Amino acid sequence: MINYFLKDDTMKQILLPMFVMALLGCVGCTTPLAETPMNEVDAYVAFCRDLALDGERTPDALRSPIHAHEYKTDCSIVYADADYLSYRVEAFEYTGGAHGMTTVTVGTLDRKTGRKLTVAELLSRTNLSAHQDAIKASIIQRLGGAENLLAPLTLTDNCYLAEDGLHFVYNPLEIACYAAGLIEVTIPYKK
Repeated sequence: MINYFLKDDTMKQILLPMFVMALLGCVGCTTPLAETPMNEVDAYVAFCRDLALDGERTPDALRSPIHAHEYKTDCSIVYADADYLSYRVEAFEYTGGAHGMTTVTVGTLDRKTGRKLTVAELLSRTNLSAHQDAIKASIIQRLGGAENLLAPLTLTDNCYLAEDGLHFVYNPLEIACYAAGLIEVTIPYKK
């Protein structure tokens, strides 16, 4: 899928490690991807392979009838033009308990530098810097009022450029209760 969307080898070199780390469950890693030793990635892949093989070797009588653990990741390119490339990584994880947890990690890369752009850079490049209060008001409206916020509202770096505007993505429990779900607000470029 990555090869289909990315004809540019430089972008493949930047995005492929991100997608690999996302697939390995390291979406929120604090270690920069470029500094993550490949032996750690290889060790994690080996661990997952051994875990899967152990599951296959477990006698049916010892297996749980309930699906006890699940991890699913979907990576996609959501926008690309000559200057920017925006990606989205959706990860669902269930490790037991009442419900699983979905997290979405997004971003926009500058095609010239390969660097992920911050919210401040995206706001200035889209001429939306002057509209930060309106953006926050849209998010609060989406939540049904400021009383539904769990934490003070700040504009997140978990945002990306798309054809229809600048998208801000807040994961469950980030600014509102779990029941509010994933909160994604799109601010049109012509605000």
